[in-house]
Amino acid sequence: MGSQVAGPGGFPSRGVVRRPALRWVDVLVVVALVALLYGLLRLARR
Repeated sequence: MGSQVAGPGGFPSRGVVRRPALRWVDVLVVVALVALLYGLLRLARR
């Protein structure tokens, strides 16, 4: 039926289910998003 999600190159779906431990890149992205949201809220409340 189209339930195969393997894209070009046959990316293993196991890697998506079993996510590796949080890397420092992921932490940086989350911190940047939170800072951006905080700044937008501060600007909106002005």
